[in-house]
Amino acid sequence: ADYLAPGRWYLGEDALAPGDIAVLLPRHADIVELRERLARRRIPCVSAGRSDLYASIWANELRVVLHALADPADAGALRAALATRLIGDDYADLHRYADDSAHWRAQVDRFTQWSDAWRRHGVLQVVDRIVEFAAPRLLARIDGERALTDLRHLGESLQAESQRHPGRHQLLSWLAMQCDDPGTGDEASAKERALRIESDAGRVQLLTLHASKGLEYPVVLLPLMQTQRGARNEYPVWTDPRCDARCID
Repeated sequence: ADYLAPGRWYLGEDALAPGDIAVLLPRHADIVELRERLARRRIPCVSAGRSDLYASIWANELRVVLHALADPADAGALRAALATRLIGDDYADLHRYADDSAHWRAQVDRFTQWSDAWRRHGVLQVVDRIVEFAAPRLLARIDGERALTDLRHLGESLQAESQRHPGRHQLLSWLAMQCDDPGTGDEASAKERALRIESDAGRVQLLTLHASKGLEYPVVLLPLMQTQRGARNEYPVWTDPRCDARCID
């Protein structure tokens, strides 16, 4: 964020922009974590390497909502779903339901309608409805475009998987396993689940060390190099006779 402070750094005559920066990280999990941190700082970024779809926060958010849709009469599951970023209710909203039965009934009715759409038309249909409902609020986030991309891809992936797991609870069990242990499976399934990248113009690029050397980017950051195997914890210090300065080799 300090690098991107307006007017602080320049490349030639142009101010340094997010699209000028690449961050190389050891693991895909590091990319997922940094992406969430940058989103909280409202810095646009995109993971240009493979990042597992089910490691994203939206997979877990959707998992909670779908669990409630499997049984809309489960008040606890419904409250958990309402508290997700997808639905967007805050503490005041949740507290209000205890005293306003009509307001609570409206939420039950909406989830019942979505549940019926899942039963009649498949999981992709209901994910599309959830995305349509959440889109105005999600697009107000710095990572809103990424969120919608992830959610649509999740819907398509779950629809394909529902052919192998036709029951709701079977599909939810499969989804839970993917969220708890993302990245499992063979190479073909990994490629099938690789995140779709929306337009990356003007975004900080997040890549793994294995995917890129970063030579094509004006500014490259390597924040976790010290954690790599073979990294040296001690560095020789010597004095440059030309300027009498102490240097680290």
